[in-house]
Amino acid sequence: MPVILRRADEDLWLDPMVSDMAALQHLFQPLSADLMDVYPVAPLVSSTRNEGPRLIAPLGFTVACSRQGGCVVSPMRVDRTPAG
Repeated sequence: MPVILRRADEDLWLDPMVSDMAALQHLFQPLSADLMDVYPVAPLVSSTRNEGPRLIAPLGFTVACSRQGGCVVSPMRVDRTPAG
């Protein structure tokens, strides 16, 4: 089972100066389900060839990320213009 961190614990988890596993032990607890969001995603997640933020977008949404690391999730635009 992967470790799911709260934002407040990310700095501790990534701190290269922390080498004592006892200091991290409290992080190895299941994250409460009420702190998680569950939603369907595209089948793209089923292939290891795919990567990137689009894999975590809810169906019907897109994810746009900046180089600084910030991401925005937006509803997909649907072109309702008649073909022809």
